[in-house]
Amino acid sequence: MGRSSGRPVAKALALIALFILVCFPLTAAAQSSLLVGAGLFTENSDVEGVERIAVSESERNFDYGSDGFLSASVRYLRASSSSIYLGGGLSYFGTYRALLDQGEDTPDPPNSYEFGPLLEILGQVEWRVGVIEGLDLALGTQLGLALLFPDGDLKAEIKRLESQNVGVWSLPRPGYFVAPLIGARWKLDDRLALRGDLLFKWERIHLLGIDETVDGVPFERTSQSNVLRTEFVFGIEILL
Repeated sequence: MGRSSGRPVAKALALIALFILVCFPLTAAAQSSLLVGAGLFTENSDVEGVERIAVSESERNFDYGSDGFLSASVRYLRASSSSIYLGGGLSYFGTYRALLDQGEDTPDPPNSYEFGPLLEILGQVEWRVGVIEGLDLALGTQLGLALLFPDGDLKAEIKRLESQNVGVWSLPRPGYFVAPLIGARWKLDDRLALRGDLLFKWERIHLLGIDETVDGVPFERTSQSNVLRTEFVFGIEILL
């Protein structure tokens, strides 16, 4: 991948680090909680790609929706004041597979395209306000780093490029995301609460970034996934 693809990832990592640094000064008495949840999601996304060989150029674009709909997540949140909570966590989407849009621009495309397992490392900030006794409303934002582990069709494409002497690597593909959220929290007792969150996520994943000369011929191949995902996450919150 090209050097420019690392810049947005560095920005995402810096923002996550900022969340951690803000959380460190909190006192031991600050309330904290562990959230474990399962999610349902739908998305409307696309891949933008260009391949240039010498003076020839072709676009590699397609629209898609996800062929899956389940995710799992774990988050740790800690109070920085009576109403502001900061923390981080992980979201896992299993094998991320695109269900291709049968559009006019992609005649006779395959039904699906497998990218591989998708993992997100997130930071979260939220503001909570009590609605009635035992029920809180949460408004917040998640942002962080996405890691896509090539498998299936994406891995096969990488292998094809390698067989053509193209310098492409098969390590996880990085990305970044931001997701405003609105949630509700129902306290069951002093240690447990039910939690539901609705998230509206924008995510970009860098799939390929190649610009080199192969066997004396200039070769360029860029590809990125632009994701618009709506998620509902329901789970249990354990007060620590």
